[in-house]
Amino acid sequence: NGIDPAKEKSRLEKEIANVAPYVVAQEKKLAGDFAKNAPPAIVEKERQKLAEAQEKLAQLHNQLSSLV
Repeated sequence: NGIDPAKEKSRLEKEIANVAPYVVAQEKKLAGDFAKNAPPAIVEKERQKLAEAQEKLAQLHNQLSSLV
């Protein structure tokens, strides 16, 4: 199919390594004082960013597991 499984696995692992810390940081941000003190519209925007990052992370994990 033209895709080198080893290279694709490496690419996915690198992307997961980039996205996962962002998800953790957003979760901490939204669990802390930020969510209590920031305007609701800003908090909602950050929650949307977190949801998108979590979805992307899940897709990456699914792609990685389908390679193995």
